[in-house]
Amino acid sequence: MKEKNDRLFTDKELTEFRKGYMELALEALDKGDIEEAKKWCRREAATHCLIHDLMTQTITCLENIIYKGLGEEACMEAIKEATGFGASQDLIQLRKDTKKWVLWCVDMWRQHAADPGIVVTEDDEKITISLKCGSGGRMVDLGMYEGPDGYNKFVTPTHDTWGETGLPLYCAHCHWVHEMIPIRDGGRGSQFWMHASPFPKKPGDRCVHHIYKDPADIPPVYYERLGLKKESP
Repeated sequence: MKEKNDRLFTDKELTEFRKGYMELALEALDKGDIEEAKKWCRREAATHCLIHDLMTQTITCLENIIYKGLGEEACMEAIKEATGFGASQDLIQLRKDTKKWVLWCVDMWRQHAADPGIVVTEDDEKITISLKCGSGGRMVDLGMYEGPDGYNKFVTPTHDTWGETGLPLYCAHCHWVHEMIPIRDGGRGSQFWMHASPFPKKPGDRCVHHIYKDPADIPPVYYERLGLKKESP
């Protein structure tokens, strides 16, 4: 048995608990301690998705309860209500500068536990982002929608499911957050990202997003599958 005066942590360690990984890594770099900085970077990488994964599964569990108790339509309405608060004015303005918008999207995906990372390509018209999603996609990869105890999927194709069937519950917020809210808040000419591959249908599937350099070049099909009509310039 430990004596009462036996310490588990030093004063230095207790002080470090108040600081984030970035602050600790930068302090180590300022001191020239490269290995210490690497330690904190690796610690951040190993732990940054713990709360993220817990909240993702908690949200899906609640959606599943609504789905089973009240049905598909009520579940989709709950998802819309929960994610329909809209974007800040800063975010709306950011979408008007395509380069800044792409950088923001890349930063977001870097923090979204995407594995094994994102692939970004560019052609004359658009930027394409391909990734293994760290939330909805990860749940598909782990088989959490399979078997008798698996989470449900939307079976009725509607504009809320990109006109497809089999949309995983958690992935249902993406069409609203990534497409409908930007259009609603910024108008039909607003920049938003299109789900070229709307959602992962089987383990290993990647999500593919298009961001057009000029919103006027967004093909009409991306509006039509949302139940909208592309406005003429």
